[in-house]
Amino acid sequence: MSSDDRHNSLIVKALSIVPAVAIVAVVASSYISRAPDIIAARIYGGPPGPDHTLAWRVVVSLRDRGFFETVPNLPLSLQAGSAPPIEGSTDDEGAWEARIPLPNDSIEEIDIVVRRSDSDQVLLSYAVPVRTPAWRSTFRRAHPQLAGRRSGALEVDLFLLRSFVASSFPERALVRVSRDDLPVASAKLTVSGEGVAFDVDRDLHTDAEGRAWITLRPTFQAPTMVVEAVDEVGDRGSFQCILPVRTGALWIDPIEQTNGTISIASPVGHRLAYLTFFSERARLMGTRVKLESDGEGGAKGSMALPSLPDEPAWVMVSPDPPGTGEERDLFGWPILQRGELRPTEAAHASTIFLADGMPRSIAAAQERTHAGRLRGMMILALAALIEASLLWSRARHAKLELERLLASDADIDEAVSKALLGGSRFWFRMVIAVFLVAICFGTMAIIMWLGGG
Repeated sequence: MSSDDRHNSLIVKALSIVPAVAIVAVVASSYISRAPDIIAARIYGGPPGPDHTLAWRVVVSLRDRGFFETVPNLPLSLQAGSAPPIEGSTDDEGAWEARIPLPNDSIEEIDIVVRRSDSDQVLLSYAVPVRTPAWRSTFRRAHPQLAGRRSGALEVDLFLLRSFVASSFPERALVRVSRDDLPVASAKLTVSGEGVAFDVDRDLHTDAEGRAWITLRPTFQAPTMVVEAVDEVGDRGSFQCILPVRTGALWIDPIEQTNGTISIASPVGHRLAYLTFFSERARLMGTRVKLESDGEGGAKGSMALPSLPDEPAWVMVSPDPPGTGEERDLFGWPILQRGELRPTEAAHASTIFLADGMPRSIAAAQERTHAGRLRGMMILALAALIEASLLWSRARHAKLELERLLASDADIDEAVSKALLGGSRFWFRMVIAVFLVAICFGTMAIIMWLGGG
C-alpha cells in the first residue's frame, strides 16, 4: 500500500472516530460537571438566653426540580466562630435543634458553617446576627382578663388561668366580684352559657378576697358565658363575654406543669408535638415529644419541664414540623410557678428566619453546570473543526488522484475531463459539506445545552 493510500485510509477512519470520541468526551464532561444534589441548611432562631446560649433550629432541605423537601436523619457539624464543632443530626422531619454557647455577651454576629458530617459538604456559610430586632417585633402578650359586658351594682370580672382556652379541653377561670374596687365576700355565683360546659359547685360563693375558681370546657367554636353574682344584701351584678377559643390547639395540663411535667394532649391523633420555649428576650430551647393514642381519637405525651431562666417564660406547642409549620397563629402557654395557680398572660414570639444557605448552593450548582456546558461546547466545536478539516483534506486528495488519473490518459476528451473534475462546483460542494458538518455538531451542542449539560 502506497503512502497516499495509507493517508487516505487514516482520514477515512478518523472521519468516523472523531464524532464518536466527541460524543464520549461530552458525556464524560457532563457527568464530571454534574452538580450533586442541591442540599442546603437554613437557620431559624432568636436572641440568646441569660446563659449566653443560642437555641437555633437548623433545617436541611433538598431542592429537586424546583421543589423543596426536608432531609431526615442527616449527620451535621456546626462550626460557630473558632469554637470546636458541634455535632448533631436532623430528625425525621429534617430539623436539628442546636444549642450554641457564646464566648461572651457582646457578640453581635457570629460566623456559622454547617457541614454534612458524612461528606464534609458545606450546607451553609454565613455571618449570622446574634440579636435581631424582629424577635421583639413578633413578641406580644395576651392578658388573662376577658373583655365583656358588665351590668348591676356589683362589678364582676373573669380571668382565664392562661388567657385562652383550647377547644374540647378544660380550663380554669377565676371570677372576681367587687364593689368600688373592694372585694365582695360570700357573694353567690351562678354560671351559665352556650357552647360551654361547667364544672362548678351548686353552692358557689366568693371567698374573703371576692374570688372563686370555676372549670369550663368549650363545646363550640365561639361559646358565650354569663356570670351572675348576688351579695348578702341582695345587690346584683353580671358579666357576659365570648370565650377566646383556640380551635385544634394542643393542650398542656396546668396542674401537671406546676408539678414539673409538661403533659400534652391533642384533640386528634398527631404523632409528634413540637415545643418552643421562649421568654420576652430570647428563644430558650426547642424540642419535640412523641405522642401516643389516647384510645379516644386523640393523642397524648409528656416530658419533664426543662430548667429555664428565672423569668417569665412560655411554651408554644404545635403538631407541625419545625421549619415547615406556622407559628404566627400560635400562642404560648405560660410556664406557671411551681405549685402556684394564678391567672397569667399568654404570649407569642415567632422563631425568626436568620440565614439561608440555599441561594449559594443553587448558584454553585448552576455555575458548575454552566462550566460543564461550556466545556462540552468547546469539545464539539473542536470536533467539528477537525471533522471539517479531515473532510476537506480527503476531498482534495481525491481530486488530485482523479487529476493524475485523467492526465495519464491522453485520449480522454477535455470536456469529459472537466466534467469529472467538477470545476468550481467542487469547491461549492465542499462548502456545503462543511456547512452540513457544522449543522450536525451544532445540533448535538443544542441537545446537550437544553439537556442540562
